[in-house]
Amino acid sequence: MSMKRNRQRLVTGLWLGFILLMGLGCAQEEEPTAVPTVEPTAVLEVVATIPPTPTTAATPTPRPTATPTATPLPPSLRVAPQPLGPDGRLVMTEVTLPDEGWLAVFPAFADPFTAENLLGAILLQPGIQPDVALTLDTTLATSTLQIALYSADGEAELDPTTAELLFLTELEVTLELVQPAINAADQEVLEDGLVRVEGVTSNGAGWLAIHNPDGTMLGYMPVPDGESTDIPVFIRWREALPELTLLLYSDEGEVGSFETADPPMLYDGQPVSHTIRITLPPEIVVFDQPIVGGNLTVERVISDGPAWLAVYQQTEEGQPGLILGSAALQDGLNSHVTITLTTASLTEVLLLTLHDDTTPGADFDFPANDPPRRYQGRAFFTPVNTAVGSYLIMRDQPLAADNSVVVPWLVVEADSWVVVTAVGEDGQPSGELLGRAWLPAGVNRQISIILEEPPTTPANLAVQLVQDGGTIQMFEPTVDTPLLRRGRTLVVPFVLE
Repeated sequence: MSMKRNRQRLVTGLWLGFILLMGLGCAQEEEPTAVPTVEPTAVLEVVATIPPTPTTAATPTPRPTATPTATPLPPSLRVAPQPLGPDGRLVMTEVTLPDEGWLAVFPAFADPFTAENLLGAILLQPGIQPDVALTLDTTLATSTLQIALYSADGEAELDPTTAELLFLTELEVTLELVQPAINAADQEVLEDGLVRVEGVTSNGAGWLAIHNPDGTMLGYMPVPDGESTDIPVFIRWREALPELTLLLYSDEGEVGSFETADPPMLYDGQPVSHTIRITLPPEIVVFDQPIVGGNLTVERVISDGPAWLAVYQQTEEGQPGLILGSAALQDGLNSHVTITLTTASLTEVLLLTLHDDTTPGADFDFPANDPPRRYQGRAFFTPVNTAVGSYLIMRDQPLAADNSVVVPWLVVEADSWVVVTAVGEDGQPSGELLGRAWLPAGVNRQISIILEEPPTTPANLAVQLVQDGGTIQMFEPTVDTPLLRRGRTLVVPFVLE
């Protein structure tokens, strides 16, 4: 009952409060009053913080394990300085190759590398190989060696010109080889042309040759392997010069035959050579010739020291008379020496000799100075005939690449032509002109003649001298007539090989 009464009281109170409020509202309408500005009530925004939903970290996709790749071994070589003896054995401390390859050894002067200058080579398997030994051909060995590694590429033999070069280094070696040598002294060479060589040490059988400084070979002799003594070598002394070079050659071509395949013998990369000076017999090479323009031409003179070449007239008794002219000579070879003569006192035969040049650089001063040179205690003279007239020297020869032939020597008293003609069955010129060349008066050497229509070889031909009797240097068959000597035409046959 009590709870019921309390609820009724509460409801009654609420109604009374409501009525009271309504009454107050009506009273306010009767007397309006200022309405205060009401600030809007701030709205509180409540944001609920929602914790994030936990996520599971992504699991990486497994990758396949990489297969290890082998790194190729770089090509390399280790080698220590060492002696190189007659057995040619050379040892590498260690050689590394990525693939099958070649180890090759060359001398210091080899550039480019070729099979000809290869001292030795060995085929090696890939990998690291210690104590690699090979045997060298020591003929071309030098104190500095070039050692190369090449790719083999399946080749059974090494060709340095085509194989791929992988590695290159140098090695210093001490040569303990037989050192080739030549022992010869300065000497006098007589008219037999004998040069004496005291001793030779040869690395293998070979040849001892003697050359002029320009390389002209004058003579040679075989030498055995090892040491030889007292070796005679005969030379063409008329072609020799006062300074000679002696050279050793290896017999590498046909055994016992000296040929171009036999190379100079080398030691430490240098030819084995020796130089000597010789004294030669006085030699004056002069051809008979007419005196043209007051000049006499001497082909070749060898002088032991500075000298004068003097030309004497010949007396009726065959003795030297007046000196008609002279020319200065240098030590050694003098070629194509021209001497201007006093023509008023010419004789048919002239005599040539040498005088010492006691004051080089001064004029010829005989008899006060510059006495005649003597050979083996006696004077010597070389005669030359000036009444010989025109003539020529010809030799058999092949046709040159430019369809030419060469006449080595011609002397003409006046301007002339030299012609090449076909030859008839009687051996005389047939009249068929094949080629020609013009000649000035005097001495002419090595005259080349172009054949306009070369015959089939071999062929018998002839060269003939024809006087230039018409317009100078214009060949006129009806005017230019053959030169005669003692009533005969100057014709020399030869074979075109």
